[in-house]
Amino acid sequence: MKKKWGNLKNNKLSYYMIIISFMFLIFIGSIFIGNSILFIFKLSINRLSIIIFPIIGLGLSKFILDKDGEKIKWRYMIAILISFYIIIIILGIINNFVWDSSYDSLSYHQEGVIRLKNGWNPFFDQCGDIDKWVRHYTKAPWIFAASIYTITGKIETAKVLNMLLPIIIFLLGFAFFYLVTNKKRIISLIGALLLAINPVNVSQMFTYYVDASLGIYIIILIINLFLILFYEDLFYFKYFSLVNIATFLVNIKFTGLAYAGVILAIFLICNFIYSSKSYNIKLLLFLLISFIFSVMIIGFNPYITNTLNNGHPLYPLSGKNKIDIMINNTPEEFRYDGEFKKAYKALIATPSVDNKAGRAPKNISEIFEIKEGTRTIYAAADTRLRGFGIYSIIFLPLSFLFLIYFILICKDKKLKVCSILLLLGLAFVIMYCGDFWWARYISFIWAIPVLTYVFMTISKNKFIKSIGWLLLLIMLINSTIMIPSTLKIKRKLSNKLKQEILVDKEIQNDEFKFSKVNKAKEFNLTYKIVD
Repeated sequence: MKKKWGNLKNNKLSYYMIIISFMFLIFIGSIFIGNSILFIFKLSINRLSIIIFPIIGLGLSKFILDKDGEKIKWRYMIAILISFYIIIIILGIINNFVWDSSYDSLSYHQEGVIRLKNGWNPFFDQCGDIDKWVRHYTKAPWIFAASIYTITGKIETAKVLNMLLPIIIFLLGFAFFYLVTNKKRIISLIGALLLAINPVNVSQMFTYYVDASLGIYIIILIINLFLILFYEDLFYFKYFSLVNIATFLVNIKFTGLAYAGVILAIFLICNFIYSSKSYNIKLLLFLLISFIFSVMIIGFNPYITNTLNNGHPLYPLSGKNKIDIMINNTPEEFRYDGEFKKAYKALIATPSVDNKAGRAPKNISEIFEIKEGTRTIYAAADTRLRGFGIYSIIFLPLSFLFLIYFILICKDKKLKVCSILLLLGLAFVIMYCGDFWWARYISFIWAIPVLTYVFMTISKNKFIKSIGWLLLLIMLINSTIMIPSTLKIKRKLSNKLKQEILVDKEIQNDEFKFSKVNKAKEFNLTYKIVD
């Protein structure tokens, strides 16, 4: 293989934070993979799942790190596992205070978690009384949540993933920026913080929505592959982490399969260009086996079951009798426009609850106007207008221009070629999947302005450096300005749901009934179904 940039161990802080981040991801992956293997043997999720499988992941990681020649002591590894459990417990307690009142969560996400916790085996049981989205959608986040739910008995405690993953991307993001900026601590902290407080991540706190998780996993996958391509040590550990990351990613959402497939194909092409033939043959075999494992075995439901029962792995979004979920979800102002026009109109439209149609602002002052309706729309888990924040109309388009500039002047040929291929691959998937006007569907795009402006701040050109700092400041304001109101509104909606179930004890006979009835049963309440 051609010369790499060196060893991660030369940067101790990044080295250990990478290990911690990847270990956390291995624990998450082990819970999902382990339970999926149980399904094959007709066994259900049980209370030991969240304990046994991370311990197995810990043992395998220690063995692989030893194979890499890394002298990581057992007490350090055990401390990472204990930290993982402590974080989950704290996040579980926090989440139990704020109930999930979001539409998708109450209509099907929670049902998926409840069914799995109650012993449903999705590999073999395709009962008709189960919601169609629960039967046919990917299940990694639900399986992880159900493993927690089996222990706590409270479904709200199990929705920790949308807070756990921002913590992980903060740790890994700091390690990455600290590495590539040559140990610039302040800018690395800012970059890592911005990755964590992506407006999509913030809006999906306290919910079972999976878009934030998908976006974070895509960023993590890219960082993992970057470390494999450009740094020599932790060789086997990085590939072991890759299996856990990719397997979970392709089972978060259907689009996860598309993004993982293309990103890994780009990774393979980069290796064909810069690595030896013998290495590439092994890599190709590794990726092929990983695909079979993650999609055809661990992802048996939904990818194989959908194909066998409905003729298409991505049913009901593709194939015969597919369901169009986007027409009614697209604002009227650009419902029937082309994809790029939709994206443009969604970016410039005034984000407010009184602008559900998605009309453009009447004047410049209205573009950045923050009203009560603006705060409300950014507290929603599925913000449709300017979903990356009120000021994203400034920093998002500029970031693409600056990124192209930096790639063109990049002196590292390998980095330049791999970056161009990656951007082309991502652009292909984004356009192929469509509906990229909706920020939550492409939440990983947030990493582009973060990465670009971090690099601008370390430029030798004072003007570029100043612009970089200014745009990072705008991004910080953009992300933090809505956090207080988002927390307040989510708490208010949570209290309203608590009033309905715990005090009024009346449950509407609608698409949320299954979730609400389950909640009443958790508290042993006598409830009444009303029309």
